[in-house]
Amino acid sequence: MNNDSYHKGTDWRGGSADCAPILIVPYMWIGDFVRCHSVVNLLRERFPDRPVDMLATTLCAPLADYMPGLRQAVVVDLPRGRLALAQQLTLAKRLKAMGQLKYQNDGDPRTSGPGFGLTIHASALRQPYTWGGHRVVFVNSMSDLFHARVPLDFVRQVFAVIADTPQHTYQVLTKRSARLPKIAAKLDWPPNLWMGVSIERSDTLFRADHLRTVPAAIRFLSLEPLLGPLPGLDLTGIDWVIAGGESGPGHRPVHPGWIRDLRDQSVGQGVAFFFKQWGGLTPKAGGRELDGRTWDEMPRARMPADAYSAAAGLTGRTVEADR
Repeated sequence: MNNDSYHKGTDWRGGSADCAPILIVPYMWIGDFVRCHSVVNLLRERFPDRPVDMLATTLCAPLADYMPGLRQAVVVDLPRGRLALAQQLTLAKRLKAMGQLKYQNDGDPRTSGPGFGLTIHASALRQPYTWGGHRVVFVNSMSDLFHARVPLDFVRQVFAVIADTPQHTYQVLTKRSARLPKIAAKLDWPPNLWMGVSIERSDTLFRADHLRTVPAAIRFLSLEPLLGPLPGLDLTGIDWVIAGGESGPGHRPVHPGWIRDLRDQSVGQGVAFFFKQWGGLTPKAGGRELDGRTWDEMPRARMPADAYSAAAGLTGRTVEADR
């Protein structure tokens, strides 16, 4: 944790150093957000006059409501933790300036910026062995495991760790789906790995075809932020559909008809449907009810009962193992 992102000794709202906010940046990006509760309490005891904030993704931000000592979650708003380019460049520069060890390798200034160059962190492979209980782990929230420059051997190592820790459920999401059919046969796919692709509009529907080529125990589509209708979506071989609107400054509204169509297609094809949010200026702005109810379906039939219990509480149990 570090408060340098609020500029050394100066409150970002104009106050003095004595009352400057403390910003917690969990080591594993968001990591286990709940585990930071004790850190929040400790900081409030030691620095009673300084508000405590925590960097959080959309997924984890709602947990701030259950942390009385936390003033706010500073939301880096993305579907499943992924950043819009402008936000990414800003955050990259900030994390590098703070001295975060994982963000010191510079990337292409047009797309990645300072601190966001593709980097392999082999030491992170040991982390899952230290986690107790049953967790749902969102892998690589700040990068893409199927990036062309991620060595196949490293992907194999990640899959081996997943296989070695069957008590946890791992979700891997990619936009670089074209690599999936190229290397799927070269990987051993453990039963506790869920593989998904992002689809935002109809011109990326081909990613679902790529996903169907992999022998993952669970295949899912992340249709967020949904930026257009997806009529005639083929859900053959798909186990789970997640849909949601965009949020944050400059968000593009999602049409209710697009979401209803996805729900109806999912129900009609027997696929679990999870509606995450309507979106807006903040993730909670529009709520998440669709036609008077929430949709929180999970692909339960292919999960152990205890793992399902963990997955069903996504906002309280998800660990995001980044980069």
